[in-house]
Amino acid sequence: MKGVHDIGATLQGTLARPISSLPFFDVIEALPAAIYTTDANGRIDLYNHAAVTLWGREPVGDERFWCGPHRLFTANGALLPHDRSPTARALQTGQAIAAEEIAVERADGTRVALLSYPTPLRNEHGAIIGTITMMVDISDRKAAEIERDRRLVQLEALSELGILAMSSDDLDALFDQAVALLSKGLNVEFAKVLELSSHGQDLHLRAGIGWKDGIVGKARVGTDRESQAGYTLSIDEPVIVEDLATETRFSGPRLLLDHKVTSGLSVIIRQEDGRAFGVLGAHTSARRQFTGHDVNFLQSVANILSSAIGRVVYRDRQTMLMRELSHRMKNNMAVIHSLARQSGRDASNVADYVDRFEGRLATIEAAQDLLTDADGTGVALSALLSMVIGSQSDAGSVTLEVDDVDLGPSGVQTMSLLLYELMTNAVKYGAFSDGGGRVAITGRRDGDGHYALTWAESGGPPVEEPSREGFGSRLVVATVERQWGGTISRDWRREGLVVNCALPLQSITGQGAPLVQK
Repeated sequence: MKGVHDIGATLQGTLARPISSLPFFDVIEALPAAIYTTDANGRIDLYNHAAVTLWGREPVGDERFWCGPHRLFTANGALLPHDRSPTARALQTGQAIAAEEIAVERADGTRVALLSYPTPLRNEHGAIIGTITMMVDISDRKAAEIERDRRLVQLEALSELGILAMSSDDLDALFDQAVALLSKGLNVEFAKVLELSSHGQDLHLRAGIGWKDGIVGKARVGTDRESQAGYTLSIDEPVIVEDLATETRFSGPRLLLDHKVTSGLSVIIRQEDGRAFGVLGAHTSARRQFTGHDVNFLQSVANILSSAIGRVVYRDRQTMLMRELSHRMKNNMAVIHSLARQSGRDASNVADYVDRFEGRLATIEAAQDLLTDADGTGVALSALLSMVIGSQSDAGSVTLEVDDVDLGPSGVQTMSLLLYELMTNAVKYGAFSDGGGRVAITGRRDGDGHYALTWAESGGPPVEEPSREGFGSRLVVATVERQWGGTISRDWRREGLVVNCALPLQSITGQGAPLVQK
């Protein structure tokens, strides 16, 4: 059908002339596209085999009006009445409609995305005597678009969770964020972190989203092979369930049955020594065929949680364990590197994101090396500044006037990211973008337990506040306000950007109160 722009006009012309004496039905039956016609009242009077295949069955009774035996939906998912379908509107207005995207729902509940091409049919006097409609199945294309968008959402979720995992020692906050990102990344109603009890006889629901009030923190699931979580532990590999009602490998626990769960998948969350910490699961009440990409995403989240658990458990150990933790964290981040590259191949707008993402990871790894060299006792702010500045070959003149302060492990990771984002912005858009600008970095302790850090650009091209805030800018604000509990202001002066941060010393040094999570 490639190259045919008005199939209705083409087929109406067919009606006006004989084609080797073939009946019209034989002509449309030979076409691969789904085609049907209606009379002037909208009653379907002719359709080919391809149309029956698309509908799922032949129309009967009242189903023979307008568009066949199915419910219709608009491209954005809203229910579309039959008398407002493209075919009905073409008959009502007398105007052909080209390539309107709709979806049809078959009797089994599956939906088919298609493009509808209805055209009015007229007799020799010009009166409308019916319509002819061609339907083109675009389900594969739509599925590919949805899959691409889902991969991008998952990539951003892994980035966000990875940064939080390396900057916070609060496992409960990390688990809560993980289940929220799982729900979004997999488009499911339920997600959970099950923690294995010390005696190994059951797992308790440590964190979750979508479950009934009062369930999280109290519900328990057995570790025998009768539950999905127990079965996951026993076979030591990911478990995918398409229909819990017909599952034969295990029976559904009350937690899943009470929430009418149909499909789900689960993987083991491991501790650093290889023992199981628990099970990470995602579930939905709809029947779903999860893909290998979905399993990889769930496993990547479990790997990030595993790394965070290991860091918290062993954070007070000696230098040897610190070096081992650094090595394993880098291994886990390498998995995220790989996922970023693979996802970028299928989406036209992801290449720049992958480049920035890898730059952030390289900064984190370099910061981790500083921590390791310092035997985990803390890294001077001046040393971290020198590392970040030195990593940017395009950086111009930088002036440092800071009261030195030793940053704790969490402070090193998050401060390195904050400085990286500011430096990258200066190189690409700010003071260093034309090679002639300057940046002045000042830092002072104040008397109320805060550290005042200022980043001031000058001498570059004129700047103005962007109309849309990018991921890097959001990361800078989230780092200061949510992870550190500080404040930040940005002044988009014409001569250059000025950023002022008030940072709680307890947060960046890792001494006293834990990091703030808002």
